[in-house]
Amino acid sequence: SWIKPNTKVEPPVRIGHTMTTLCETRVVLFGGWDSLTNVDKNDTWMFDGVTETWSQVKLLANSNSIPPRSSHSAVSAHQEDNSCICKESLLVVPGGLTSFNPGTTL
Repeated sequence: SWIKPNTKVEPPVRIGHTMTTLCETRVVLFGGWDSLTNVDKNDTWMFDGVTETWSQVKLLANSNSIPPRSSHSAVSAHQEDNSCICKESLLVVPGGLTSFNPGTTL
């Protein structure tokens, strides 16, 4: 059966986003379209399946953010050590649509 975790913080409602498994126990949510404001999002959230908590992922100060988009794809890649513990992860987000330039694909 499905059980909704009792989380204190969770991402805002959206459609057209991606949720990608990362390192077995985590799921990354990226982008999507906010139907209340009619704007594509580029925020990133992570759900930890062990602690059952959401947290918003903050980018490093010197990094470039991914442009806002919806209806895109996402795939993860990671490196594990000999104990199968995830050491580094990468989220690739190709394609999608943008509300900044309607009808434009990324």
